[in-house]
Amino acid sequence: MINESLEKQLKEKVLPIVEKGRPGWNLPHTLATVYWMKQLVSKEGGNEDILVTAAYMHDIGYAGLIN
Repeated sequence: MINESLEKQLKEKVLPIVEKGRPGWNLPHTLATVYWMKQLVSKEGGNEDILVTAAYMHDIGYAGLIN
């Protein structure tokens, strides 16, 4: 299970940035990606802290590019 403190920090810092990328679309997409990554890790294993962090950040580069 992902470290609760880490996930709280990711939500506080990453989600506001991601929302600037594609308002109304990117946040639900990111949260769905995180959900499915957690499902995958529970079935296949892996370092959940690293993989969930990657899921939160996978579209962060779009922030400010599309507005």
